[in-house]
Amino acid sequence: MEANGFSSEWATSIFQSANEIVQATRIRERAAEVAEQAAAERAWWNEKRERASRELLGENSDEDGVLVESSGSRGAARPSTAAQRKGKSAT
Repeated sequence: MEANGFSSEWATSIFQSANEIVQATRIRERAAEVAEQAAAERAWWNEKRERASRELLGENSDEDGVLVESSGSRGAARPSTAAQRKGKSAT
């Protein structure tokens, strides 16, 4: 160990410092990966939230963004909740 030629404990401190540098670099790289993934997931969830909101508000549209109106009247009775759960429509 040449570093010990200068001082008796330099080799230990040099290797410890190098190890800390490597660990810090790995942490920064992983943090950047997590940030990228979080941004992508945030965009996906925002899009999903908007679709769900439109669906719940009755703004049905197809994939091209064209508004599609239902053929039934707005005042028509809706099927009961029990019938919807069973997959039956009350007409």
